[in-house]
Amino acid sequence: MSKILDAVYFIDHLLDYVVDKFSQWVSSESLRLKELLYIILIAFISLLLAGVPYVLVYRPPLVFPASNAMGLTFIDPDRYGEGVFECFIVAALYFSGLYGMKLLYERLDKITPSNKSEIALILVAVILVIGMLYLVGTWK
Repeated sequence: MSKILDAVYFIDHLLDYVVDKFSQWVSSESLRLKELLYIILIAFISLLLAGVPYVLVYRPPLVFPASNAMGLTFIDPDRYGEGVFECFIVAALYFSGLYGMKLLYERLDKITPSNKSEIALILVAVILVIGMLYLVGTWK
């Protein structure tokens, strides 16, 4: 667990260094650039966690035949393998969950009694995303 935290801290320091170098060139755009770099990093991590390397290496079909009403599914019923659709659905759920956690972390520093409802809405959104990830995990 500590190696993962060390990697996250290293990536954070690396992003801060890159943003500082870019901020020398464009001083007014540094916050937007840092936000863009965080979004790119979260998207990359989400795609890795969702199994894009598996999809790229094994090239599963887009949908699998199944014995349901539609006759198709995006989860392989025989081998419990991942399909392309499932990969991108899981990636979108991971992205929204990780980005929500980032927003929650940023907002907790600035909490005041006037914006407690905003924090409550963010917490509800994070809980919903975690619940959706759980449901996708139990579909297999």
